[in-house]
This record gives sequence, C-alpha cells and structure tokens, in this order.
Amino acid sequence: MLRISLWVSIALLVLETAFVGTVARAQTGLSDQRFSWAPGGNGSVYNWTGFYIGAKGGGAWAPDRNIVVNETFNNTPVFDGAFGTRSVQGGFGGAQLGYRSQHGPWVFGGEFDAMGGSISGRSREIFTPYFSAGNSITIRTDECVDFFSTLTGRVGYAFDRALIYAIGGGAVANTNLRINMMDTFGFDAAARSKGLRGGFVAGAGVEYGFNGNWSVRAEYQYIDLGNALISAREFTGNVPSAFNIYNSTRINYNTFEVGVNYRFDGTGTTALVSLTGN
Repeated sequence: MLRISLWVSIALLVLETAFVGTVARAQTGLSDQRFSWAPGGNGSVYNWTGFYIGAKGGGAWAPDRNIVVNETFNNTPVFDGAFGTRSVQGGFGGAQLGYRSQHGPWVFGGEFDAMGGSISGRSREIFTPYFSAGNSITIRTDECVDFFSTLTGRVGYAFDRALIYAIGGGAVANTNLRINMMDTFGFDAAARSKGLRGGFVAGAGVEYGFNGNWSVRAEYQYIDLGNALISAREFTGNVPSAFNIYNSTRINYNTFEVGVNYRFDGTGTTALVSLTGN
C-alpha cells in the first residue's frame, strides 16, 4: 500500500497546482465578462483538441475476497466452508493513445490503453473439524493479473489548463486463478483457470496542461470482470473420485494512476473572445 500512498500524494500535488492556477487566472483576467473559444487572437486559454499519446503507472487493489468452498459427491452438496479471505494488490505501467475534441469548456474523447504488471494475492486456510473430530481440510487459492487493457469514452469540463473528466467503457484482463485442496482422509484436488476475461470500467480523473502540448494527469478506475468459477475433481492417489470442490469469486479491482500525455495537434492554446464587447 506504500506505493498507492505515493501516487495519491503526487495526485494531490497535481490537483493543488491546477486549482491555484485556475483561481489566479479567474481573478486576474476573466472577471465580469463572458467569453467564448475561437482560434487565433490574444487572451488565449489552453486547447485540449487533438490526438495524444502518453505513458502512465500506478497501483491496484481489490476488496478482500471471501473464500467460500463447496464440495459435492455425485453432484450432491455435502460440505461448504469459509476459508478466510484473499488480499489482492500490485503495481502496473503502460501507455495510452487517444483523441479529444473541445467544444467551449466541454471536452469529449476516447482512449485505448494497455498495461502490464503484477496484481496478485493468495490465501491458505485450514478448516476443522471436517466431517468428524480430528479431521481437517486445507484450501489454498491464488490470483494474478499480468496484463489488462481498457477502451473508454470520456467527457470532461475544462477550466483553462485544468480538465476534470469522467470515463466509462470496456476492460479486458489476463487472469490466472488457482485452487488447491487436501484433507486428512487422503483426498486432494487442484485446478487452474487462465485466460482473458472481459468486463467494464468506470472512473474519473483530473489533467493539467503545463508546457505547450504536454499535460499530466491523475486517474481512478474501477474495473469489474464479473464472477469466476473454478472447480476441481478430487483424487485419492491417482484415482479420480466422485467428490468435487467449487469456488466462485467476483474479480474486480480499483486502480489509481498518474501519467503524462503529449498532444500532436494545435498550438496548445485557443483564443478567448469576449461576448460583452468590452
């Protein structure tokens, strides 16, 4: 969590810089008049229109996963137990490509990004008594994401160089889930579910243009990949039995990231034209 706290501190510094700059401009040049955006002229404001690329990094964490395991015999439930929780967190880094179009203070756009990293967690819990006194069952689970990507639509409101925005769209991640089981009766089981999993993403952020076409941003995302069911056949030695274990987990993450963008189009500013005639 130390890395996440560092990203939060950086984001607060960005927010403070954007807010102070916006207030200063409002006090010195924008009071008592109404304005519109137009190309060329003096008294310019920042222009957000254009294609951009960038890089970013951050941290991810998830609500603690409640590990509940069900066991069946010939498809008939015979046991269910709570096996603690699994804590999931980690870091990531990647790049983004997008486009924005500004209409007055409103900014609309879309973005594609791709991130690699390690977002993982594991659990191990022993349940006793299991069917009878003196017997126990041990469950171990693992979860890891090494890649994820989002495709989002974005809408924001610009205060000159400061932009606040909301996002929503689709997400995909490469997930690796495992479950292992053993008990004192001599049964054991293991299963793995690996591959791309799709879902949705929603979030919000703030961006600040600090030097020509360069800008920095801080962004929060909630990514939900739905429920994942993993099951395993129990064995005694190398002989399969009629027992099976099941675990269902909701795969969702919170992410917080900071990044930098470079916009290819425009000069970095758009003229501010008075509508009052003053």
